[in-house]
This record gives sequence, C-alpha cells and structure tokens, in this order.
Amino acid sequence: MAARAGKHVRLGLALKLLLRDWRSGEVAVLLAALVVAVTAITAVALFTDRVRQAVAQGASEALAADLRIESVAEISEAYADDARALGLDTARVTNFRSVVVHGEVSSLVDVRGVSAGYPLRGEVRVAQALAAPPEVASGVPNSGEAWAEPGLLGRLNLEVGDVVRLGALELRVTRSLEFRPDEGWRFFEIAPTLLVNRDDIAATQLLQPGSVVEHTLLIAGAESEVATFRAELVTRLTPEEELEDYRDARPEVRASVRRAERFLMLSAMVSVLLGGVAVAMAGRRFGARRLDAAALMKCLGAQHRDVLRLSLTQLLTLVLAAAIGGSVLGFVAQLGLSRLASGLVEIQLPPAGLEGLALGPLTALAVAVGFALPALLQLRHVPPARVLRHDLAPPPLGYVAVYGAAAAAVGAILYWFFADLALVLYLLGGVALTFGALYGAGRLLVLALQQLRGGAGVAWRFGIANVARRGQESSVQIVAFGIGIMVLLLLTVVRSELMVEWQASLPPDAPNHFTINIQPEERDSFSGVLRNFSIPQPEFSPLVRARISHVNGQLVSDYQAKDERAQDELNDEINLSWASELPLGNQLLAGQWWGPENTEGQLSIEEELLEEIGLALGDTLTFSVAGEPVTLRISSVRRVQWDSFRPN
Repeated sequence: MAARAGKHVRLGLALKLLLRDWRSGEVAVLLAALVVAVTAITAVALFTDRVRQAVAQGASEALAADLRIESVAEISEAYADDARALGLDTARVTNFRSVVVHGEVSSLVDVRGVSAGYPLRGEVRVAQALAAPPEVASGVPNSGEAWAEPGLLGRLNLEVGDVVRLGALELRVTRSLEFRPDEGWRFFEIAPTLLVNRDDIAATQLLQPGSVVEHTLLIAGAESEVATFRAELVTRLTPEEELEDYRDARPEVRASVRRAERFLMLSAMVSVLLGGVAVAMAGRRFGARRLDAAALMKCLGAQHRDVLRLSLTQLLTLVLAAAIGGSVLGFVAQLGLSRLASGLVEIQLPPAGLEGLALGPLTALAVAVGFALPALLQLRHVPPARVLRHDLAPPPLGYVAVYGAAAAAVGAILYWFFADLALVLYLLGGVALTFGALYGAGRLLVLALQQLRGGAGVAWRFGIANVARRGQESSVQIVAFGIGIMVLLLLTVVRSELMVEWQASLPPDAPNHFTINIQPEERDSFSGVLRNFSIPQPEFSPLVRARISHVNGQLVSDYQAKDERAQDELNDEINLSWASELPLGNQLLAGQWWGPENTEGQLSIEEELLEEIGLALGDTLTFSVAGEPVTLRISSVRRVQWDSFRPN
C-alpha cells in the first residue's frame, strides 16, 4: 500500500511540476514536436495501408478470389470446409479444353465449369445478344445453359438461344460472355471460353481417366483470416497442388506501389526528423531549467533514482498526450488525403486498418527516448551543492550517448518502415555526413562572427558575444535549420525523379490494348487491318508455353530442389520467348547475351525466377514444348523492368 501511495504521490508531483513548467515554453515545444511527428507518421501509415489494400483487392480480382488452389487432381473438400470454418467464402472451377459442335461446325473451346458464388472477387459481365450492351451477371449459368464468348459466337455463327453440343450434353447458349475477372490469368488462352454450370460437367462424359483438366478452389474473405488460412495451407498442400494469391500477379503494379509507399514514408520522416531536432533542443532547455529543482530535491533526501523516475514520468506523460493527440489528427489527415486522391484515381479506398495507429505511439516513444531522454538523464547527476553554487553542473554527456541515441531511434523507425537494412544504413550515413558538414560550417561561422565583433555597433556586439558564448548551441541550431532545408529539398528532388521515372516507364505511345494468340499466318492480315485504321506497325512478341522435364540431365521429378517453392516453380508451366537482341526494359546482370555466331542452345532467365528455382549460370534445362524436348544452357541472367508496359 505504501509503495502504491508513493507512486500516486510521484505521479501527482510530476504532473504538478509539468503544469508549472508549461509556462516556460519548452514543454509546449516538446509536446508540439511530438504531436507533429505522430500526426505525420499516422496519416501516412493509414493512407498507404488503404492504398495497399485497394491494390491487393484490384489484383485479387484478376484471380476472381483472394486465394486460389490449383491442381490437376480433384481438390479435397477438407480445404473448403476449413476455409468456411474461418468465415471465408469458397467456389470451385473446373477447366479443360474440348470441342463444341453446332450443326456441321465445330470449334475448340476452353470449358470452364463454375459453382455458385463464382467469382468471389470482381464481376462477370454478359450481354443479351452479340454486340449488345453488357451488364453485370447475377449468379452463374443455370444447369443446361452456357455463356459463350463473342469469339465463339462468331466462329460457329451462333446466336443467343441456339443449342450447342458439348460431349454427350446439349446446352442452350443464353448469354454472350463479355468479361470474366480471371480471363487471361495464364497470359493467353488458345480458345474462346464456354462458361457452364459445374454440375453439368459430369453429364458431358468428357472427363475420363487421363484427361487434361485443371481444378481450382477459390477462397476469399477478410484479410486477416485469409492470411491465417494461407499460412496453414502452405504446410498442407501436396506436390501437385499450387497456391496463388495477388502477390503472384502484376509485379509491375507491386513495384510502382512500393516506390510510392517509400516516397510517402520518406516524406513523413521529414516531420519526424524536424520534430526530433525540436525535441532535442526543447529537451535540453527543459533539462537545464530542472537543474535547480533536482538539486533542491536531493538536498531534501531524494535519491538519484527518484529524480530520474520523476523526469521519466513527465516525459512519458508527454509521450502519451502526443500519441493520443497525434493519432487523432493523423486519422483526420488521412481522410483529407483520401478525399484529395479521390479526384486522381478511380478506385474506392477501403477503410483504414487499426494497425497503422500503432506506429504513431511507437514513433512518439522512439523520438522522445532518442532525442529528449539523454538531456533528462543528466538530472540524476546534479550535485546537491548547486543550491548554493549555481555554476555547478552535472558532467556533460558524451557525444556517443547523445547522438548515438538519436541515430538509434531514427534507425529503428526507418527499419520499421522499410525493412531494408542497406537503405537504412545509406540514409543514416548520408545524414551523419550532412550533420558533420553543417556542424563544421556552424563552428566556422561562429568564429567568423567573433572577428567582426570589434567593428559592429553596440547592439550587434552584444548579439555576437551571446552567439560566441553559446557557440555549441548556435552550431546545433544551424545544423537543425540545415537538415530541415536539406530534407525538404531532397524530397522535392525525389518527388521529381519519381514522377520522371514513372512517366519514362510509361511512354507516350504506350498501348492500351493487347492482342494475343496471333498465329504466324495471321500476322500480315492483322497488320493490314491496323494500317486501315492508321495504327502503326505493331511489335510482335513470340511466346510459347512449356514445362521443364530435366534439370542438368536429371528428371525434374528426381531433381532435389532447394525447397518446396522451388519444386513448385519447376513443376509449373513457364512462358518461353526468343529474340536476337536484348529486349528493352531488360538489364543483363550476369553472363553474356548470345550473338549470331552462337549455335548452341542458350537460355536467359529472369533473376527472381533463377533465385526461386535455385539454379545457376551453366546449368541446363530441358523443356517439353508441344511434346518435343528442347535442351538449353543458362548463359545469362536478366533483371526485368516489369512496369515498362512491354511484353515481359
């Protein structure tokens, strides 16, 4: 009880002294600097989290779900049961290629049997007739019905309402399938889609032992539950099952969002750094004003730890007030940012998550500990004799303690934001060099002012004398102003470079349509159609799907991959292309690009794929291309600029 009463007394005394010192100004500056830092970080964290969620949702629409499990075998119902137990939605897709017949005409089709609930993300758009206005579909085709893409309607000379035969089943085409969110997920599809009810697949009698079919389980729901279920699935999947989410799609979108997020975080760090400098200067003044009070308390019997606890209580009180006030202001500020962004982007930003609110209090604590605590630690070393002799002062803190604490605080915040140690070290090194240069310039300026003291007027003479007497503090103030101006200029440069880079990656003549599956004999006629509409000659990029059959002469099924993810990449289909020159948007990292004199089959592989599979230069891969083996040696490694808006 006595200990608890002592804590209440100490807290009451700390608050009383804090309110008394409010009139001095240092406490207000200290609190304002912490509030500004918390507001900036909270606003940026919440806003970038909303943008990240919006991008993730948009990318998930390309999968028609948040998660996809794909397999050549029927997927266990246990996965769907466990997903539904977590409150997640599920749907199933069965995909295979076959031939559909209408009268005497037939066509190859991509049959997609979908269950109720498809799609879980995005929407299917259909039309009542060919070239009719599209509308959002409600549900999936009824049993005995089918929705056909316009290409299939044109090939078979079909009209909505006609009957087609798929295997042993007759289906009535009731809609023109204008769009489905997961179309082209495998980059190209060689046949138009016929969307049917999954319950009708068995009646077609097309799926027999040995049939080439792909089964897909779609999963969607709240982000936290999806992440939990994904972590569980990774340990349960069989070798023939593959797990995919939005992170496996659109690397160019991920790269752009990552750059924008880093820029916004660097912008917020301006407020943190400036706030930290203000906290350090206000903390020094606050500590200096508390020297006499600390000496008096020691004369009355207070121990070193009592003085320290009192100072820490006051500091933590300011941190708590700044965390609450800054978090509220940051939440309001991100609403303003969202309103401004609504006129620039078409997507609707999801609500902000609560995780971003945790950054504000952590930032306030880190800034207070790193910039203000070193000055307050001196109070415990105040000699009691200072009550009689005001010239007695505690021993000054070492530079390592003062600047080391600040650097550690800033480094911890930066690493929390970026999780990139190299980037954090670059930033800290640059700040340290700038700090040293500014401090040296400040000291030289103080010395230069001393030389002018004799020729100045009375008022100037006293002013210069005061600056010279507080030479170190004056130099620190110059550093503070210099860092503030430097960071603002740096942000201006980074913003300009970021915009230039984005604009350079998207040339003025960037295409807004892509045509795929153009056969060699169709290239001339296709180019002629474009010329008739004054469209320049297009750039044709060859592409073929293949599977890896051997690694260094060893069957891929017997090859020991570095991990399960690498084995999945080896078993998955891969896009192969060929070119005589290094494509634009590609950078050679290792090896050599082939020339006209090279006759050996060589392969250039993208760096991320090389690392994921666990291969190296000189390894050989044998691909199965339409049943024909092709053996190639890895002769170079490339870095691909995914956001170049070119075929990659």
